[in-house]
Amino acid sequence: MPKNKIISIHTRILTNAVGRFGLLILISSVFIISIFKATGFSVPPEHFNFPENFPSDLKRMHTQAKSKIDVLDAWHTSSQYFLDEGDFQNAIKASQILEKYGKKYSEPRYVAGAFEVQGMAYDNMGQLANAIDFHLKALRIREKLGRKKPIALSLSQLGSIYYYMQSYSKAEGYWKKSLSIFKEIGEEFEAAETEFNIGLINRKAGKLQQALKIHRASVCSFSILRDSTSLSRAYAAIGENFRILKQVDSALFYQKIALKIRLKLARDPEISNSYSDLCALYLDRNEFELARQYGLKAKALNLKLGVKEGLQADYANLSQVEEKTRNYELALGYLKNFNSIRDSIINHEAQEEIAIQTARFDFQKQQYKDSLSRSENIKREELRKKVELEEKQKQANIQYSAILIVTMVLLGSVFLVRKVSVSVFWLEGAIFFTALFMFEFLYLILDPWVEEISDGIPVYKFGINLLIGFAVFYGHSFLERTMKKKLLPSSNE
Repeated sequence: MPKNKIISIHTRILTNAVGRFGLLILISSVFIISIFKATGFSVPPEHFNFPENFPSDLKRMHTQAKSKIDVLDAWHTSSQYFLDEGDFQNAIKASQILEKYGKKYSEPRYVAGAFEVQGMAYDNMGQLANAIDFHLKALRIREKLGRKKPIALSLSQLGSIYYYMQSYSKAEGYWKKSLSIFKEIGEEFEAAETEFNIGLINRKAGKLQQALKIHRASVCSFSILRDSTSLSRAYAAIGENFRILKQVDSALFYQKIALKIRLKLARDPEISNSYSDLCALYLDRNEFELARQYGLKAKALNLKLGVKEGLQADYANLSQVEEKTRNYELALGYLKNFNSIRDSIINHEAQEEIAIQTARFDFQKQQYKDSLSRSENIKREELRKKVELEEKQKQANIQYSAILIVTMVLLGSVFLVRKVSVSVFWLEGAIFFTALFMFEFLYLILDPWVEEISDGIPVYKFGINLLIGFAVFYGHSFLERTMKKKLLPSSNE
């Protein structure tokens, strides 16, 4: 075999291997870049628009977020912080941002959490209709997700709101649904608390025997759970049920048990309640000395705690005790104190209501202004984005056309080289670069479709791009074989 032909064969083998290796490197690079594009994350600029007086440690949670879930967790923690601090307006603002990005990132559980926080904030602000609306929104999302414990918590919160609104039938309906779920998923404490609340509704409805049955069951449940605070409430509730039934001895028995537990816990507010209850019971039994002792203890504790509502009840009880024992001067003094406390409470409640209404009005006015400002900003932003998108689309179309023209020129040049004699090296080079441009063009054109089909999941994007790469690879091989068959005889001549 001639030496120059041997060199030509070696050259073809070498250039063929180099070409295939180069194509493999190119495909791998594109796949790696696509994976980094799919998995990379940066906090959107909007996340740095923190509410006023935002704590620095919570702000760091936002600035150091490494993923979408980190961002959502940061806003959820922030909204809960404001709620716990009683800053309900900022709690609502933070939860609105959480809602926005929960929807953007397709994380409905965080959207439900945002609605829940807004519901609790509106509840504390006295806007019960808004509170119900947001809790219902959270409930609907959680029902779609099938997350049983969050569903039960939403139902329980709705029951509490309706209870305080004195819509006892609705409250009972929601609490019974939540109780069923808590029992199903084994949440014993939440189930016991909910069952206790249902007993309170039965008392309000005059179903005292049913209330007794439920609260006795609560005693068993809280004893098993070793929750002394809740256990004392259950005993006190049984005592109150017996007091309404005029069974004073039984009522005294259970109230004394509740007091004994509360004394061990050293919880002054609950202890003062027990003293007041015992004072009223001994007053019903005409045991005035014991009634006076417990009444004075209750008064001392409530003075210490500054609980005006408790003091009002204490002065009323002590006034009756002194009247029954013919200490009219003392009775009159307690009655005056009672009237003073009552007037103070009325004035305080009126001032609180005025403050709440003023804050509500200011908040709604600010919300209206913010909504107008947001609407204008949204319109301007949409217009700006539309213009930018159209401009980018024009530029993209021009670039796509240029790439297509270059690709077609390269493809045409491969077929034109049959008119002239070329070496194998140049032939394989022309075919390789044509396949290279074709792959890049297909990647650019199909990338939006690949993103939509794969839903942004890196593994799916990798698989689809791999199929595109294999298609171009075998197209390159087919073109190379075909052109060599047609062109190599003329080149050998």
